[in-house]
Amino acid sequence: MEYHVLKYLEDQGVVSRTGTPLATVNFRPDTDDLITSLYSESAPQEQDTHHFDSDRIGIQFLTRVKLNTKSAYDLAWKIHRNLTALGSLEITEDGETINIVDTHIVNPPTFLENDEKGRAVFTSHYA
Repeated sequence: MEYHVLKYLEDQGVVSRTGTPLATVNFRPDTDDLITSLYSESAPQEQDTHHFDSDRIGIQFLTRVKLNTKSAYDLAWKIHRNLTALGSLEITEDGETINIVDTHIVNPPTFLENDEKGRAVFTSHYA
């Protein structure tokens, strides 16, 4: 699922797998450049998901940069604005098609920490 969301964000011109701002899936390279990493995670399951053919999948974003904290903050919020209220979207990635019915904010972009190298890290979660 996280690869499909990454493709959507690439199509919107928000991130890039090869350029700036860089986006990765399920790992964060040790770089001081502006980067966001998408991680798959479990999402809260509601009773109705057991009765219908639907899944709630969670994604966490960790957005980080060394010097310009505002650029990480701005990217985290740009991602947020592109994901909130996202619905009825069909995404095809590597021959696999997935339908996103809707998205829910678990938490909006929030400052998490300055890591061991002094890089500002913001986190956000979506289901």
